[in-house]
Amino acid sequence: MYFSEDPVEELYDYVDVYLKDEIQAEAAVRNLPAFSRFLKIAALSSGEVLNYSNVASDVGLSANTIRDYFAILDDTLLGFQLEPWKSAKSRKSIAKAKHYLFDCGVLNTLSGSKSVDRNSNIYGTCFEHFILNEIRAYSSYRQRRWDLSFWRTEHAVEVDLIINDHIAIEIKSTVNITAKMKRGLEIIASEASWNMRIMVSHDPIKRCDENGIHMIPYPDFLETLWSGGFDDAAESK
Repeated sequence: MYFSEDPVEELYDYVDVYLKDEIQAEAAVRNLPAFSRFLKIAALSSGEVLNYSNVASDVGLSANTIRDYFAILDDTLLGFQLEPWKSAKSRKSIAKAKHYLFDCGVLNTLSGSKSVDRNSNIYGTCFEHFILNEIRAYSSYRQRRWDLSFWRTEHAVEVDLIINDHIAIEIKSTVNITAKMKRGLEIIASEASWNMRIMVSHDPIKRCDENGIHMIPYPDFLETLWSGGFDDAAESK
């Protein structure tokens, strides 16, 4: 898609082929129009905590059917669940998983977003998806088999990604990191013994603050990731 002369059209073709060949031909669902509606809602809510009842209300189906539809996305590798982190010492995490689609282009095509404005919420969602999918890809291709999860408390304290109980990562599309954005990484410091706590963003200045939080521009983060620079921190104490 990246090198295509007409990536938008090819993405629409991909979605059509997926619906017709993968779903209809395999008889995975009987109500293809309803599944098409579900795909759009799944795209719009990608990266959010799963709520089958809310999605069922939007699509007009039962919660059990929606649960089965999400399972189809996962089974056909179009989506995946990110489970909540359970190892916090004192603050209990919410029990429900998040669900993500596997690709930002497919996400935007399904949701009907033809462009992504730099200052929009969609951009922030896509940036989080992009970084998370890069980490998943690295873990898979290099056979690291990292255990990935997220942390969110009942009081809405959140960290986007936990790797093997050793690395905590917050992902922000901002170009200027503020103290408020680091709150989750600061609070989670007392919940485990971390090798690294990282803020990945568009902020161009690479630094480490007085609380030990590493603020890394996303190009540097990806270069370090794919060169194996986080392996020791992720896999050992």
